[in-house]
Amino acid sequence: ATWHGREAGGVWTEAGSGSVTVCRAGCGWGLGLHPDGLEGPAKREGDGRSPAGVFPIGAAFGAAPALDTGLAYRPLDGDDWCIDVPASPLYNRTVNRRDVGAAAVVGSTEPMRRDLAPTADGQYAIGFMIGHNPRGTAGMGSCIFGHIVAGPGVPTSGCTGFTERDLRTLLAW
Repeated sequence: ATWHGREAGGVWTEAGSGSVTVCRAGCGWGLGLHPDGLEGPAKREGDGRSPAGVFPIGAAFGAAPALDTGLAYRPLDGDDWCIDVPASPLYNRTVNRRDVGAAAVVGSTEPMRRDLAPTADGQYAIGFMIGHNPRGTAGMGSCIFGHIVAGPGVPTSGCTGFTERDLRTLLAW
């Protein structure tokens, strides 16, 4: 894949290239900057699809106190969660348990410091927010990120996965 970004003058320029990994069931149209109602499957919570479309890019995040990136950066701790429970008023929001209370994260399966979770991995050691479903419409998919891929040929759970090298290059751009 080739990554493009829009400069201040509105011109798309190449930012880099590398491989990306999507979800096991491919892609479905997400809720973003593109028109609604496009032909093909729509992204839903738990459908095994990554969202397709055009989305704003949000803040970068990671386990380290700082990261080489042109994006705003959010260092994470063990109390940061993304809420993937459709009935929650915090659905599709990344929150800190100290701010919202322990009850608010009950049932969520998205600890943002995955390296500290019982099934520890480094997939969220660095990443960035993808602005899919910004209004948090229940059941339309949540917690979509660009993050480190689990391994060669291993699909994501709905996000877009990059090698750590490619992701660091992209974030530094």
